Amino acid sequence: MIKPHIGCTWETNNPDGVDIFDASGTTPTYITTLRGLGGAEGIAVAPDIEKVFAATPSGALVVIDVTPGSATANTVIASIDIGASGLDSVEYDPTDHNVYATAPRENTIGVVDANTNVLTKTFTSMPRGLEQPRYNPGDGVLYVVVRDANMLLQFDPVNDVLVRQTELPIACGPNGLAINPTNGLALLGCNAQRTVFGDLKQWQPVNEVDNVGAGDAAVYNARVDRFMFAVQAFHRSSHRFLRWHRPLPYERTDQHPQPSGGV
Repeated sequence: MIKPHIGCTWETNNPDGVDIFDASGTTPTYITTLRGLGGAEGIAVAPDIEKVFAATPSGALVVIDVTPGSATANTVIASIDIGASGLDSVEYDPTDHNVYATAPRENTIGVVDANTNVLTKTFTSMPRGLEQPRYNPGDGVLYVVVRDANMLLQFDPVNDVLVRQTELPIACGPNGLAINPTNGLALLGCNAQRTVFGDLKQWQPVNEVDNVGAGDAAVYNARVDRFMFAVQAFHRSSHRFLRWHRPLPYERTDQHPQPSGGV
């Protein structure tokens, strides 16, 4: 998982920790690795409060100070225990300043106040197979995909309540989720060998791409209006990184020698 911000990039480097690169030039330059985290699975960047949040296999959400010139810059300033069996994905809500971290083995989602670094709530008894959470600034809603239950969850971040959970009408088993906040179009990256596009405003699927899937994380880049999804199953070969401009068809694939996971 790679996240850029203020000239730097943070990359999960499980099992070592988090790698930090200077990305201000044309070629990223390695700065250092934050070790002693027991690894890192997901990363969320909070540029407005100059923090990075990393979900660790130990079950702690670690907070990294990324304030330029700070005495604690690029160091861990807090660690919040959320799930003893380990965390997976993490998402930052810049409107309500909350961080959401999933603990799939415990079927829980932890909510952390990004300003105070305090655990404020834990959603328990969630459907089995929690995967990628994604905040949508277009409607102010947090969405979470659930692989094993083949579901999409909808949360109200203001009141921190689960408001809707829906089983998908297509066999997907979503791992990844990316949202275009302007039109409410979402890419659901399936564990099955397909990719599904859904209209969050109408709460229904709109397109399905077969023979492209079995992937993990997905993102939407508003600057270039592209969905990107790291997949491991492609109709002609495997280990592809896919880009879409519109729901159909996919625009480009970049092949990699190793299985694709984070983006």
